[in-house]
Amino acid sequence: MKILIAILVVISGLFIFFLKSFSGLWFSAFSGLVSSLVVFGIIIFWEDEDLKVVIVTVLGGISIMLGVLSVFEDNEAFDHQLNKAHNDALRHLVKAQYECVNEIDEIRISEIIKYSILVCALQNNKNMQGAILNLKKQLHLPPEIGLIDSIVSTAKENEVSECKSSFREVYKYCEESFIFMDEKSKNRLLN
Repeated sequence: MKILIAILVVISGLFIFFLKSFSGLWFSAFSGLVSSLVVFGIIIFWEDEDLKVVIVTVLGGISIMLGVLSVFEDNEAFDHQLNKAHNDALRHLVKAQYECVNEIDEIRISEIIKYSILVCALQNNKNMQGAILNLKKQLHLPPEIGLIDSIVSTAKENEVSECKSSFREVYKYCEESFIFMDEKSKNRLLN
């Protein structure tokens, strides 16, 4: 039974590895794989305390190092172009609040713009809080829980930030308000 569980753990590590590597997130991919090997070693060598300590110390250390590097690799908080795009969006959303004229539903558009201003103003801070949380997880969670967290975070990976989604909504109604916005920033938020 323990061999079956150990094999399932390695399969889940390979699953994380392939999903993350297809996204180009190599540190995260190898961190998930090494974490699964740590859990595999703990399960297989449950009775041998000395070998278990070596596995956890060596492979666990490698997993933590890769995990910390993965936070810097794939977290939006460290994407300077995206942070600049949020700031550019905020500046142009404030202008759009006064410039955007839409006869269809002016009150609704005004509310969407106000909401977009709020979420884009806070998006960089929210991303940084997420990065801090992920660093704490990498440093403090044991390998078994870290592996489960990797699987859960892989499932949530393609969520669009609130700033991007609200900016896209405003852009549909007020495209002319963003004519002078930096093209790179605009493309980062629209694509």
